[in-house]
Amino acid sequence: MNFDSFLVKKIHRFSARHRGFNGVMKAVASYGHGAFLLYAVFLWFFSGTRRVKYRRLCVASLLSVVMASFISFLIGRCWQRKRPFLVERSVKPLISHKATPSFPSNHGMNSLAIVLSLFHGKAPGRFFLAVWAVLLAFSRVYTGVHYVTDIIGGWVIAFGIHRLVYRFFYTPVVVPLTVLFSFISDKIFRK
Repeated sequence: MNFDSFLVKKIHRFSARHRGFNGVMKAVASYGHGAFLLYAVFLWFFSGTRRVKYRRLCVASLLSVVMASFISFLIGRCWQRKRPFLVERSVKPLISHKATPSFPSNHGMNSLAIVLSLFHGKAPGRFFLAVWAVLLAFSRVYTGVHYVTDIIGGWVIAFGIHRLVYRFFYTPVVVPLTVLFSFISDKIFRK
């Protein structure tokens, strides 16, 4: 038995014995990414005197998520790793999920990509969202839809994309997109 299978089965046995956690983990695994969307809306519209800075963080986060998701898509086309509930007979998923490739975990990858941008810009709430990102990633393993290495692989991609965005794409892409998106949102949601 490999490391991934061992951990998934161990966590799954825990979930079978301690069902009180299951509802919380299912909710986090299914809807936890919504916290990042709500935070982005808050940061975009209610950032006060640091409006430009925080809007750039939102755009940098969005660009990171788009780039990371594209990398994930390419990996999924080349290597279709089956999800734990399809491979391990003893693992029954706690949430419904399609049989799409397991590696990398998009939830883990994208949440960390956002958190890295928040830390880069010292955004308020970054520590809470970092803890939330770890909980979200763990919930994906807990519910039987990912292996631990799916999470780790997603995090590695997130770190790489973060470096790319801030080293090569910040000034030529993030800054002008922020101006454009700000113009559009300010026109639509004018006070």
